[in-house]
Amino acid sequence: MSPLRAGLLISITLVLLPLVACSQLVKPRWTVDSQEKPALLEKARMSQDSVVLEVMFIHVAPQHDQAGQQLWESLDETHLPIELRRHLDANGIRCGLIGGSLPESLIELIESDRNTTDMEQRRGNVFTQSANRTQRMQFRSGQPGRIVVSPSTHDQLSAFLVDGDYTQGKTYLQAQCVLGLRTYPLGDGRIRLEMAPEIHHGQARSQFIGQDGAWLLKSDREVERFDQLEIIHTLAPGQSFMLSSSPSSHGMGGSFFRDTTAQTETSIIILIRLAQTQRDDLFEIE
Repeated sequence: MSPLRAGLLISITLVLLPLVACSQLVKPRWTVDSQEKPALLEKARMSQDSVVLEVMFIHVAPQHDQAGQQLWESLDETHLPIELRRHLDANGIRCGLIGGSLPESLIELIESDRNTTDMEQRRGNVFTQSANRTQRMQFRSGQPGRIVVSPSTHDQLSAFLVDGDYTQGKTYLQAQCVLGLRTYPLGDGRIRLEMAPEIHHGQARSQFIGQDGAWLLKSDREVERFDQLEIIHTLAPGQSFMLSSSPSSHGMGGSFFRDTTAQTETSIIILIRLAQTQRDDLFEIE
């Protein structure tokens, strides 16, 4: 073999050798062996208008009332219009805003005897029981949601509503106290939260309801909603909104935020924190 042909053969071998080696080490993605089997079910995805709220129930025993009063001193109670605050106070409802980390007084209440047991966390978009300390709930924009406040159904519940110079009272059978709420993403990570006290009472009744061009059979109880006490507030990520009864626990606040089912009567604090929102159109191009 001539030196020229030998040199040419060596050159071709050096060029082809890496290609052959690569073909042995890396299989083409189109081969049958390397194809990934498609998943039978797609991963669940949150809709673009979904909002996730974390809801915590804190039971305050009488011996921790002082810590409860210290807690309110560390909250912002001026975030709502003054007329609404007066109306809520007249009905025994108190609320405040926590801007960042939880105050030490609140942590003390959470770590008290009744709240140290880690309850099972359940995910859902409608009902929660206040016996479960923490809930993670998902809501759709503008769709009604519920937070059940009463640990159990009251055989008989008397509630009073103060509206200006007038006081109305009514007794409900088989009643349960509920916070009815709706969430609306604002597109910048914040949401508008609308909620009002509701009393669900009586026996469940079935009725047909039209939805998306179809008729659905829905079973539900009668609902008394108190729109006069509706709270509308803008909540940013990481902020927490707190509701409870006023110190005197009178009126609607006493009916909603006092737990008389236990051996020792306790007051209930509800903490609502914005955990996640899907919609953020801050950088969208119109």
